[in-house]
Amino acid sequence: MAKKNKKEPCEYWVKKVPMPHLDDSDFQILVALRQDAAWIWNSLVFMHREARSGMRPYFSSMDLASHMTGWTATLGLRLTTQSQNLIFQEFLGVCETTRKNREEAAKAGQLEAWRTHKYPFRERQARDVHFDRREAQNIAGGFTLGMAMEHNPQKPGKMRRRKPLFIPYAQGIPANTTAITIHYDWSRREFEIIFKMKKRQTKTAQDKPPAARYAAIDLGQIRWAVVMTEDGKSLNLKGKGFRSIHRDFNKKMAFRQRRISRKKKESKNDRKEVFKKAQVQKKYENRKENFMHTNSRKVINFLAEHGSTQVFVGDCRSLPQKESGSRQNQANSGWPIGEFYRKLEYKGGWEGISFEWKSERSSTRQCPDPDCKRHNKVKGRFYRCSQCGIEAHRDAVGSWNILSFSMETCGLKAPVFKTEYVAIGKQKYLAPVSMKFMSGKFLSRKNRKPQVASSA
Repeated sequence: MAKKNKKEPCEYWVKKVPMPHLDDSDFQILVALRQDAAWIWNSLVFMHREARSGMRPYFSSMDLASHMTGWTATLGLRLTTQSQNLIFQEFLGVCETTRKNREEAAKAGQLEAWRTHKYPFRERQARDVHFDRREAQNIAGGFTLGMAMEHNPQKPGKMRRRKPLFIPYAQGIPANTTAITIHYDWSRREFEIIFKMKKRQTKTAQDKPPAARYAAIDLGQIRWAVVMTEDGKSLNLKGKGFRSIHRDFNKKMAFRQRRISRKKKESKNDRKEVFKKAQVQKKYENRKENFMHTNSRKVINFLAEHGSTQVFVGDCRSLPQKESGSRQNQANSGWPIGEFYRKLEYKGGWEGISFEWKSERSSTRQCPDPDCKRHNKVKGRFYRCSQCGIEAHRDAVGSWNILSFSMETCGLKAPVFKTEYVAIGKQKYLAPVSMKFMSGKFLSRKNRKPQVASSA
């Protein structure tokens, strides 16, 4: 017999969309589904607790499927077999992760850390519902999610199909979707749909260009990222939008904290203020994630378009640790440079692009002309060499110097420099996310309404 090929590991990404308005009947079906999912989860928690107390081996996924199959029709559960299997896999995954964490803590002799890793023990009244892609079907105006069969009261001994759950989502189910989850966000108090989709296969070394092309990125807060390739192609992204949102977030959090400090702890008003504070935090995290993803996607698309496979990033991770005054310290502490770098890494992996931290010391002071290399003190956003008289953009000079320094450090030949690569007129900054979307207080120039002077 021929050996079966092992499945290659596949990574996934998710897409979250708010739940559209449902009819009363469909909403009641959704509530019943969440209650059924909670009953199954509570049953798994009980069986796992009994197995551990009796020192018996726990069930596998196949054992759970065969054990729980008969309860579906008996109790009138609406979840299909595929949905139940997804709950089994989620529960077993949590137990396996807890077991590994406990083993690592025990080997390290960390008793307190061992106790913090707990198996599932809480019982729920409602829980997230998972659906396999095979249970969903696109129709006009949305898609449907299949339900389990039920006993037919008109024909004893026979089964009949239930009415499927209709989701009025006009865009339909995205491509490469493997599972659909209906989640309830407690901070927002609203339902949302989560589509789990397969990622594209990672490009191998054979798919890469024969000669690796290099690029460099200069990170900053006012100018978020300046990308420069060997042939002088550049991409510049603004960062002022995120800085304004971070300042607004700090003001709102300080206001909410003052309100909480005036309330009696664990009182009704205190819980209300804590909930409002959590809403502010959640809104800020969503805006930050949107800004990070949009910026990183623009950078990856630019690098893939120009065939860059090795990218050097200016290492400024030590900047938040420096003492720069109260105002600048607050801005540096909220600079998510590590999150942005991680997003570049995992997104670049699918395009065959690798990233590496490199020192950016003197990158904005040294003249980019290899025949000059004079150090100049920079004032403002523009660079001017006092020796050769070259005028260039400060961020473009920094990105080009990071590229040339890094290639020389790696034993490579530095790229040929041309003045037009860092020219002031060539550098045009792009705003990846409009200010209107980022914050309701700010509007982009295109969306601002002209102010009409009132007549006396």
